[in-house]
Amino acid sequence: MPISKRCQHGLKAAVQLAIRHEDGYVQARELAKTESLPSKFLEAVLLQMRLSGLLESKVGAGGGYRLTRPPAEVFVQELLDIFDTGQAPGKAKPTNTPGGQAVSELLTKLTDAAHEAVAEMTLEDLIEFAGA
Repeated sequence: MPISKRCQHGLKAAVQLAIRHEDGYVQARELAKTESLPSKFLEAVLLQMRLSGLLESKVGAGGGYRLTRPPAEVFVQELLDIFDTGQAPGKAKPTNTPGGQAVSELLTKLTDAAHEAVAEMTLEDLIEFAGA
């Protein structure tokens, strides 16, 4: 299941926030530097996460962003849903040909398998993947 650059950047930021969850607020520029993300793009991603209720922010000294829940309670599928750009991976134009029908069914099964694979996965799991 291919994911957009926006989603990849959002996942990177979320993993970094999860790793630093106990540290309190993390400034966007620190996230950008640590994960080599474009600052302007990162701000838009963080805004999406904040508007979805996944992050809280604080301005001023000691401010920044932090997760509203522990990493073990944030599901990867939530993040994928937040960053979904309206693209429908795994969707093919339906055709009436046998090959077209076969490809459409294959893509549906691949998409279903990908969703099943991340259904119970949390940010805590992603931290383990990162070796942090």
